[in-house]
Amino acid sequence: LKVAVHELVVNCVEHGYQKNSGNVDFFIGRTEDDLICLTVKDYGKGFNFSEFNLNRKNNSLDDIQPRGWGLLIINRLAERLEFNHNNPNGTIVSVYIADQ
Repeated sequence: LKVAVHELVVNCVEHGYQKNSGNVDFFIGRTEDDLICLTVKDYGKGFNFSEFNLNRKNNSLDDIQPRGWGLLIINRLAERLEFNHNNPNGTIVSVYIADQ
């Protein structure tokens, strides 16, 4: 959970909390199936998460892409990772993690 919070905060500050873009909202709770749910909502320009490959693998140094490592880390740690648009602008990311 600590790693997920850190990576989401970094993403929000870097991408979602830019000049006059508003707040970054954090919510944490528990689902009916006893998962911890961390939701982060920003009001930035957003991104096209439908084109983001959460399952990409790097077989050599030539495959490494400079962006998206935080989300890849979170995806590997989480039970589930969901993206939604925050209308009129921004992104909502929900991370579901098993309580251990």
